[in-house]
Amino acid sequence: MVYVDFSKEFTQEMNAGSGYESQILQCITNTLGDYYMVKKDYITVECKPYSSGHILMENDEAFILDYKNTK
Repeated sequence: MVYVDFSKEFTQEMNAGSGYESQILQCITNTLGDYYMVKKDYITVECKPYSSGHILMENDEAFILDYKNTK
């Protein structure tokens, strides 16, 4: 599993709807997963589980690689 921590500006400056935010997070997950050859990414914002107005992750809940919506 890859662990990545973003600053609070990542979610504040994203300015995307829930669909685009989900796609952005999936792209990050797939890119990191490919690079580090893992199937899960644990994304945090300032050392707390990823949380925005659209998506709320729990402690130790990971994003999973998924290529079904990629071209």
